[in-house]
Amino acid sequence: MTDHFKAVFKTDLDRNLNFTEETIEILDDKISVYDDNKNKILEIDNVEKLNIEYGISICKLIAIDKDGKVFEIAYFTKKKADNIQKIVDEFNLKVKTEIIEKEEEKKRFKKEIYEFLMQIIKKYKKELALVIIIFIIGTIISLIPPYLTALLINKVLISKTPSQQVFLTIIFSMLMSYIGYRFLYLIGDFLIYITQIKIIRELRELLLGHMVFNDISFIEKYSPSRLIARYQSDIGRIDNFIAYDLPFIIIDTLTIIGTIIILILLLPFLAIPVMITTMVAFALFIIYERKARTASKKATIKSVDVFTKLSNILRNFYSIKLFSKEREEYEKTKNSINDWYLTNTKVGKLFIMRADLISIIMDLTTVFIWYVGGTFVINNLIKLGILVAFITYTSYIYGPLYTTYERFFRDMPNTLVSAERILELLEEKPKILNKENALKPNMIDEIKFVNVTFGYEPGFPVLKNISFTIKPKEKIAIIGKNGAGKTTIAKLLLRFYDINDGEILIGNTNIKDIDLKYLRERISYLSQNPEIFDNTIRYNISYGSQNVNEIEIIKVCKIVNIHDDIIKLPFAYDTPAGEEGTRLSGGQRQKIAIARNIIRNPDIFIFDELTSNIDAKSREQIFSAILNISKDKTLIYISHNLSEILNMDRIIVIEDGKIVEEGKPDELINKKGKFYELFKNQIENMERIEKINQKSELVNLNIIKDKNIIIESTNRPSRVNIIYNGKKYENLMPKLLFPISNPKFVGFYDDNFNEIFLLEDYTILDENSRRILENAIKYNSIIYKIEKIRKIDVEGETIILNAFINNKELEIKIDSPENLFAFEDKILFIDENDNLYQIILKDLDKRSLKELNKII
Repeated sequence: MTDHFKAVFKTDLDRNLNFTEETIEILDDKISVYDDNKNKILEIDNVEKLNIEYGISICKLIAIDKDGKVFEIAYFTKKKADNIQKIVDEFNLKVKTEIIEKEEEKKRFKKEIYEFLMQIIKKYKKELALVIIIFIIGTIISLIPPYLTALLINKVLISKTPSQQVFLTIIFSMLMSYIGYRFLYLIGDFLIYITQIKIIRELRELLLGHMVFNDISFIEKYSPSRLIARYQSDIGRIDNFIAYDLPFIIIDTLTIIGTIIILILLLPFLAIPVMITTMVAFALFIIYERKARTASKKATIKSVDVFTKLSNILRNFYSIKLFSKEREEYEKTKNSINDWYLTNTKVGKLFIMRADLISIIMDLTTVFIWYVGGTFVINNLIKLGILVAFITYTSYIYGPLYTTYERFFRDMPNTLVSAERILELLEEKPKILNKENALKPNMIDEIKFVNVTFGYEPGFPVLKNISFTIKPKEKIAIIGKNGAGKTTIAKLLLRFYDINDGEILIGNTNIKDIDLKYLRERISYLSQNPEIFDNTIRYNISYGSQNVNEIEIIKVCKIVNIHDDIIKLPFAYDTPAGEEGTRLSGGQRQKIAIARNIIRNPDIFIFDELTSNIDAKSREQIFSAILNISKDKTLIYISHNLSEILNMDRIIVIEDGKIVEEGKPDELINKKGKFYELFKNQIENMERIEKINQKSELVNLNIIKDKNIIIESTNRPSRVNIIYNGKKYENLMPKLLFPISNPKFVGFYDDNFNEIFLLEDYTILDENSRRILENAIKYNSIIYKIEKIRKIDVEGETIILNAFINNKELEIKIDSPENLFAFEDKILFIDENDNLYQIILKDLDKRSLKELNKII
């Protein structure tokens, strides 16, 4: 601990706004400023308060002394803003501490990147070492055949007294050598592949965990398309370099060294030009590496830019069509593709020039060796076999130079760029952290915002010193113009961000002390743009809730008036919603998101523009249900809908980040202040929604819960009669509401599609009733059973099955793996025409199971 405040830090602009550092030293209430030559250029005593003024690309450190006089102390760019803001906050809070800024690194040096790569290498050092050893042994064995070739030529082919025994011995030795090193290479290749996929899995899990458990601000800083690009391409480059390029550069380096020794032993005078060629090649690799890295970094940026623009086109396809912007988007993306083409052409030129230059040098060296060596053979100074062996051994040097080293020095710049990009992501640490021994208080308590100031960017507050209290179980409407800060209040209560100043309390507990998972489980937030997963409707409704059964799902869907829509879909509640809910209308997506929030049964509801995409009839029904459901909950309602707002207990009006008005609806109307101004055109003609009876049931589900039910067949195969509680219901259509996740759950409907009964498990029926029901279900919700699979092909994301149903072969196409549903004993899938199939695993033969393993 210290008994004074001390801070030493640097700016990145000087008095004249040049990029020159100045040093600021603060000791209690005294500030001294030094230029980059350590000369003191300013000193101020009796400083009471510090502040930062933010402009465009410039910030000013402001000091206010005890007499209220204002001084501009220093200037800096926004790069320095966050760190200096923390110092300013500490000074203003009168904290006794010392803050000494460390020397800031100007850039990420290669050393950091190499250290990151070394961490991965160390983790897989055993696997990589084994690969290297196997390939070294194989390479040593591969050095034998050229020597045997020399013996074959000298001792047999050009010998005046060739020996059959020597000939067979050499041929057998050659055969064993080739088999030996090829076998070892096969094992080595397999181990490399296993190591590669291990590294990919490790890096993907590492990056996935880092992304998923990071803050909202992380996704806002790095767009999803850019993160996906790094997740796919950058990890692949790193993996290929570590598991493939690196082992082979070690193996082939040792091969080159060993081969040079052999060449020196065979023909020392001819080994010299080979050694010179090798050194020249190494020099060219080193010379081109720096240029290649710079060009590769630019090429990577251009590639990501193309990917991002394409992603934006596909994500906003409807808007592009709506505004007829096809040509503009095409031209814009085409220009990016052209930039990528030009950049990659430059990279390619560098690699091609280097490779061809090395090839020319090697070819000239080889011709020189043939000329000199051939001259020596003609003059009987060396034997032909030795020259042939020498020439063959040179390929053990030139081959790695042209392939392994060329690939290594080509991949290394890309790998360093990719490693730097992955390292950048991994260095982004979460700022919203759980405290040790975090609390789980009662959430149905007072919510207090006390002097809260917050801005997404430093110096640009969205909320400005606001304070308000929400009583337990109170219904509060927060209103204001767009950008006033309404949604920000919701995000702060969920602790998506930490506030800059003030505190947020639930009861007497600061939300920073509350367990994050618990906090977000007990608060249900529906945003303006509800997110729908590329999964079934059931999955989307039950997401975030545990142990939710079918009855609860149907009940909540009836509350939000979407049940009737869902049961008309091809697979009812098991119908895939599509990517971002593209198979659903805007209103359906909104209703499903509302159902998901209601079914969680939280303590606090936050609805942000709840009914913005919903028809008037459904809006009234849903809003009334919300009032009923939240009677024992706290409700925070953000809306522009006056008729809904007037049903709240109290209204808070936000303007420019400040609370400008607060009170009961009638009070604010009579006051004719800000609230009245916002809605003055609607108030006179507004029809108010009356609150429904708080004790009434929201929905009535007619559920068959006992076995006292008889099912009879009718003249229509798809209909049944039901005798239940002494009453007969005729011509009802049975429909599977969860045909994939629970095919035992059946709904019964009349000819007008009115729901008459729900049966949770039809297996409770007697044998005859069950048989009749199963036959009728088949004519309404048939699931085709695949008996045998002849062949499975995969074309892109499309899966093509040639399978047998009722002994007839059919070709079945599945558009996406998302339409496959694997269970313990069976697999269900939906084809391109929305037909449903099932595969019972125990009924398949071995060949069918083998084919199925291609996709499962």
